[in-house]
Amino acid sequence: MNQHIQSVCFINSYNYSQYLEEALESALHQTLPFDRLLIVDDGSTDGSQDIIRRYTEEYPLITAIYKKNEGQLSAFNAIVNLIDDESQIFFLDSDDIYPRDYHELILETMAKPWDIGFSTLCNFTDSNQLQTAKVDNQIPLFLPKSSAITRKNLAWLGSSTSGISISGKLLKAILPCDFEDDFVTRADDVLVYISSVIGAQKIFFPSIQVGWREHKLNNTSSYQNENWQQRAENILKPLFNFYCKRYSLPCNPTIFEVLEEFKNLGQAEQKYIISVMPNLFIRK
Repeated sequence: MNQHIQSVCFINSYNYSQYLEEALESALHQTLPFDRLLIVDDGSTDGSQDIIRRYTEEYPLITAIYKKNEGQLSAFNAIVNLIDDESQIFFLDSDDIYPRDYHELILETMAKPWDIGFSTLCNFTDSNQLQTAKVDNQIPLFLPKSSAITRKNLAWLGSSTSGISISGKLLKAILPCDFEDDFVTRADDVLVYISSVIGAQKIFFPSIQVGWREHKLNNTSSYQNENWQQRAENILKPLFNFYCKRYSLPCNPTIFEVLEEFKNLGQAEQKYIISVMPNLFIRK
């Protein structure tokens, strides 16, 4: 990566004191260190703030923000004024971990800055730690534009929070976002969906993984039982409408716009899009 690009790890924290130190250690002891580490504690009441204070005293690269509990998107919004345009921000939930070579492998794969990248997630347990971020030798997939594709079918082209890296410039084009009450959890939706809507270039790293911890305190089971259509109507579509209006985009692109974007993708990228959205070209 170019020397003027600052690499920042951002951890959002709320009541995961039993996992927080592990997340911090994984970010602090990368084979290629981050330039900065930002952590926002969203009003934890379980001792997490004491852990953060101890780490900030020991590691000068850490900047901590302590705020009242308002949810994950509010934690994302809290870092906007601390980020330079010429930065790359790597997101990490406080119950997840980076394998030691994660940051180095990402930067080796991409020699220049990117708008938004996303990696694969590997579920792990306390007794089954990830020794490396490398999965295999698949090449990255480049999605230069996926705006019409996403606006048509709410296409999810991304990863959960801990698999996302995003440029400071793009972050500021999306955040701050006023929909905090709708994204107390799942604020990664805002980054993944809206980056597509406004035409950001995306990169998928299928051969690089982060450690994603499934446990009884996260919301995985509730996500699986969620009424997707109800969420789309009540939460996602108002979000889309807001950003389409802000960036002067029609909320409902034509099939011709979708086809044009699709044609401009490589064959591997087209296969990926179809795997994510098999009903992409069904008229609505």
